[in-house]
Amino acid sequence: MEPRDYSIDLMKRVVAGQISVGDFCSGYEHHFNFDWPDRRDCRDIQLFQELFDEVVYFSPFPRETWEYPKYRSADEILSHVSQTLAKL
Repeated sequence: MEPRDYSIDLMKRVVAGQISVGDFCSGYEHHFNFDWPDRRDCRDIQLFQELFDEVVYFSPFPRETWEYPKYRSADEILSHVSQTLAKL
């Protein structure tokens, strides 16, 4: 599967509830960093980069325990994923 298609598949799976947000974030971050060596050839790379920039801040802990303001909740990640899918 091509890296772009794999990313879209991961996004669809998390939105459908087939994988957890934590598993999605872990998988997406690893895929984006290590399995997609030539991203510049992707026509939608800016969208994937923007999602990556949110995914790396996912925190599974309750918001009231956060000491860093950029952390993202599961709902925020799902919202970003849905927005990205709608733009693709």
